[in-house]
Amino acid sequence: MSLVDALAQRVEAYRAGSRSNRLGETGRTKLRKTVGAIVGGLLISWAGRSEPRPVHRQRRPAAFSDAPVGFNSFTSTMSALRSLGFVHEARGIRFSDGSLSGFGGKTTFRGAAARNWPTLPLLDLATVHGVVPETLQRDFQFAPPTRAPAVKHPVELKNFELQEKWGGETTSHRIASMNDAEAHSLITDVVKHNDLAKGLSFEGCAPPRWKRVFHGAWQAHGRWYVVGTDGTYQSLSAQRRAGIRINREAIVELDVKASHLTILRALAGFPPMTGDPYAIPGLEAVGRKTIKQWVLETIGSGKAIARWSSRTDEAIKQERTAPSLRGPILAVHPYLAEAGLLVPQSLATGLSVPAVRLVNPYVSWLEAEAMTEAMRALRQLNVLAMPVHDSLIVPVGAKEDAVQAIKEGFQRVCGTVPTIEDKTGV
Repeated sequence: MSLVDALAQRVEAYRAGSRSNRLGETGRTKLRKTVGAIVGGLLISWAGRSEPRPVHRQRRPAAFSDAPVGFNSFTSTMSALRSLGFVHEARGIRFSDGSLSGFGGKTTFRGAAARNWPTLPLLDLATVHGVVPETLQRDFQFAPPTRAPAVKHPVELKNFELQEKWGGETTSHRIASMNDAEAHSLITDVVKHNDLAKGLSFEGCAPPRWKRVFHGAWQAHGRWYVVGTDGTYQSLSAQRRAGIRINREAIVELDVKASHLTILRALAGFPPMTGDPYAIPGLEAVGRKTIKQWVLETIGSGKAIARWSSRTDEAIKQERTAPSLRGPILAVHPYLAEAGLLVPQSLATGLSVPAVRLVNPYVSWLEAEAMTEAMRALRQLNVLAMPVHDSLIVPVGAKEDAVQAIKEGFQRVCGTVPTIEDKTGV
């Protein structure tokens, strides 16, 4: 590709200024491959957007064990591209949070990961060479790793962090322990799921292995996360996930429609939803994305929001004010007004956290438990289900069994039968 050739030549010229030896043909081929991997990884987030999103890439040598390029090549080439003004970097920070994970209860760390952006000069150069958002999928072919990552801690227990309303201080809370019998049961379940994956082949994504992450208690969060960075299926778009093959068999992705709303309705004693939960009478002229954002922020706050958050997209803020949506949405979903009342008081008391702050972690845990029930049932049939929080990816031949397993899992855990949609390729 001409863009990669142009960048590789500039990197080589930049390096030549600091050393006497020139690259041979083998060195140029290696450099071109490294530049292509870096630039493709940076620009791929440009697809379908006016601006690229930040990209995170672990910088530990072990994280490059099965990557397309090695750690040393990546590091030196990325440094050259930054110096040449083609890549912008926001450095990461790391600090201990006192949380524990794994069998031995080791301290874990929190912070912000290092992120990179393609600069405007890189975007301009890409455009000159005919690389634009519409051509990225064709220009840069996706080549996921073929070796599965190691799973150090199948279950992680982090502190539940709460930013106090006054003073802005953050406090950490935890009532569970990795020494609990429940912890060992959870670990055993994750290990069994990872063991089933070991005997299968995967195309279109890195071989998956998982861990579960809890926040402060065994009834908070608990979602399944795929381990690793390069080519993990949870990091792919729905369109790309549709191309995954398990043992050469096509897959389907089965999504629980409005999962959190479904669970909250059941907790509040309302019957299951019919139709589109975001089709609100009186708000026909309001975009579905805006209505859904109000619902998501309300669930995150634990009560009906009176203003948009600082992270809300400006287009949504411009379309409607948050208070103007309150009445019509609560007429359809009244339980959202005080969703904190649906959280077990024992959980809030144990964590010393207001119940409204636990709505999202608690509902996420119920969702994860329902999906775990389904995954366990399918495992009994020797079927691997790959979780994406509110959906499961399974081989197409197991679709009917998976639909039934999800319904039964939600019925047992949440007391309701959800609507399930096939979102493959969406």
